[in-house]
Amino acid sequence: MAAAVKYAGAHLDRRLTADELGGVAGLSAYQADQKIRHLFRLTTGQLLLKLRMDSAAEQLRDTNLTIVEIGFACGYADQSSFTRQFRSTTGLTPGEYRRTFRPTSGH
Repeated sequence: MAAAVKYAGAHLDRRLTADELGGVAGLSAYQADQKIRHLFRLTTGQLLLKLRMDSAAEQLRDTNLTIVEIGFACGYADQSSFTRQFRSTTGLTPGEYRRTFRPTSGH
């Protein structure tokens, strides 16, 4: 499953399925979904959402990419759906998160 999770993390910009992740792990979609549920206590969809939101938070803190670019990189077709999901997950909009958690340069 480690290879499947690594694969998912590298392909967050597009729609991923349990079938595809299973193929990477050498399992059927059902087996992959069951392994993910057992290992992470999350459904495949919940794991993918977590990976997307973790990646978005990291990019908001550590890059100068625009919020739109980060949303696209995390698989969202438009900024409003990305912002809605990010706020639902973190309690902050992407802009609020960036202003709150971005390290200051100290200059």
